[in-house]
Amino acid sequence: MGSDLYDVEVQRVTDRTAVLGIEVVHPDAGPPAATIAFALMVLLELAPGDAPLAREVSLDDTMNAAWLRRFARGFVEDVRVVADHVPQTQDSALGWRGTMTITVTHPGWVAHLAPGMRDASRAFSETDTFDRHPPVSPRLAFDPAAGAAGLGRLASALLAKGAKMVRGALDPAARSGTIALPRELWLEHGPPRSTPRVVETAAHPASAYEPQHTMHLWAGAERLRTWHGRVVWHQRAGDPADHPSVDTVVVDGSTVYLLHASPGQTGVRVHRDGYAGRIGLARLREGAKVADRASLHELLRTGLPQLVSASRRGRQARLVLRVVPGIAPPVEIDSATAFYLLVAPLLPAPPPFGWMHLVPELAKAPLSDTLRSIASDEGRLPKLTDLIRLYHSDVVAGVDLASELPERRDLDALPFSEARALFESPWPRIEVVVTAYHEESVQHLDVPFEERPVVLRRWG
Repeated sequence: MGSDLYDVEVQRVTDRTAVLGIEVVHPDAGPPAATIAFALMVLLELAPGDAPLAREVSLDDTMNAAWLRRFARGFVEDVRVVADHVPQTQDSALGWRGTMTITVTHPGWVAHLAPGMRDASRAFSETDTFDRHPPVSPRLAFDPAAGAAGLGRLASALLAKGAKMVRGALDPAARSGTIALPRELWLEHGPPRSTPRVVETAAHPASAYEPQHTMHLWAGAERLRTWHGRVVWHQRAGDPADHPSVDTVVVDGSTVYLLHASPGQTGVRVHRDGYAGRIGLARLREGAKVADRASLHELLRTGLPQLVSASRRGRQARLVLRVVPGIAPPVEIDSATAFYLLVAPLLPAPPPFGWMHLVPELAKAPLSDTLRSIASDEGRLPKLTDLIRLYHSDVVAGVDLASELPERRDLDALPFSEARALFESPWPRIEVVVTAYHEESVQHLDVPFEERPVVLRRWG
């Protein structure tokens, strides 16, 4: 989330009210916002993993405007900020000091606080509009006298006796806990061939799920193979209790892959022989506070176009790109993109992490020799982002889109089955014609890429 913005100290806690002393410690931070969103994030930052608040709310929730608008008033009733010291400088609030008084809807939400507690905060307010919501209670019966430390003991006792857990009302708008995404979103990370064509992934933050059929300490690859392609809740050995993850498990041989997706990024965690920690099938928990599903449109913007085939004639190259169905390609077809299309087949596969900011190792080709002659410093090329930015105009004379862009669709309105069918069907393709200044710049392009499509990336 960036640098520390505030210094926070708990001054008083009484029943449902906490008084926090706050000081601005970063020159770019403003005074703390007197909003429910800001207050909820500060309370969560101070909460250990076994606190009632940490069990009910995740950091992802406090950064989700839709979730905050819908549920935040169920946790925080009122927020008041009073300034004790205001700096005289006009361009910075550095040194601002004051108090924030937070009144919550249940004693459990401040039970983890005690006078004298102090921590750094990076809190901010994602929204300042909030819907009405009835007070939310902790998922387990809570004894204010026992505090947060006693909650874990109480939970153990209840579960040992088979007592019924006290839960909040089931959210009537809670939807399916999973969505369908195409395998291509993870192509740049080198996932195994056993990855399903359409990957079932979590539709909500990890706090909305609970594990079932849980394996503890160690789960071997053979045992996890029965969950291949399923969404799992997991927590690595040694990780904080309040940092579980929900990913899709793929098993290939003795290696376990955990595929993650969130708006703007995808990732793959690789575990040899098995998984060390706690892992179970993810289930959307009863009473989970969930807003809308993750947006398919936003997630699919990570799936940038792929170069699948090319042909050349003279100084022109005709390039065929496969694009994600239903959305407009998020890469502008300009001369910089055209230059990258020419260079991309010469890059190693799969590329290393952070490869756009590394010095490229280009395969042998006339274009590689040309770039080394005009752009190298003692035989060393600049990093790829600089190579594109500085030298695309030396190679590309023109670029044209030779086909229509695919039709846009409201992907978020599609149920799981229709999304799966869309991603399993042939994907739309577009053609781009690139004209180079010299024929040598396109000589390496008479090859198909179907076995290893070249994934295009943003740069800059």
